[in-house]
Amino acid sequence: KITKPPIAEFHKDLARFLNMDEARVTPGARRAFQAVCLALAEKGDTVLDVCSAPGGKSALAAELAGETGVVYACELRWNRIMLVRGTVARLRLPHIGLLLCEGGRLPFSKQFKKIILDAPCTGSGVLHRHPEARWVKTFDDIQKLSLIQEKLLESCAAATAAGGVLVYSTCSMEPEENELLIKTFLSKHPEFVLEKAPHEIPATYIDREGFLRITPYEHKLDGMFGARLKKISEK
Repeated sequence: KITKPPIAEFHKDLARFLNMDEARVTPGARRAFQAVCLALAEKGDTVLDVCSAPGGKSALAAELAGETGVVYACELRWNRIMLVRGTVARLRLPHIGLLLCEGGRLPFSKQFKKIILDAPCTGSGVLHRHPEARWVKTFDDIQKLSLIQEKLLESCAAATAAGGVLVYSTCSMEPEENELLIKTFLSKHPEFVLEKAPHEIPATYIDREGFLRITPYEHKLDGMFGARLKKISEK
């Protein structure tokens, strides 16, 4: 008879196998890392990661930006910025700055070449992780969150330098939080255009309109939407 090991022992074995305490590896959803790939952070880049907790996106961006680059991880609440701090400390990444501020009112203007906005959303693309949300989330939540997402997107747009890239992503499958929001934004901001995804993103993840779209039923992964927006001029 095969018995399952206690969950606590399983976690200990997993941590030992991954050597997480030695900062060799950090776990994370593939969806979150696709947002960083969509931004295509490079050596020497200055990157702003808005809504950054628990810190996996900032860590990957920092690795890609190298010692000559810097990443600023932004969060609204103290407990969430502490999550990022824990990730940064464990991975020994000194070139990540922590910012406790409201993403919808960023204290920056045209300063960043790369901004990653992984916006709060209904999470309809990850219902397999949170099945109880099927009986909790309503259409009102979509409407309320789309207003927050719009505010965040406007704030990030103002902080993007000319020639810079703003990546917007969610783990939602709802058009109101994704392509409809982006199309409305682009109609108001002719200085931004939807840019093709980098070659680092598999073509199977890109839809006909040029958006990054991963679905649980098609790709067997967490659902995700992403858009790479290029600022081609000043408004």
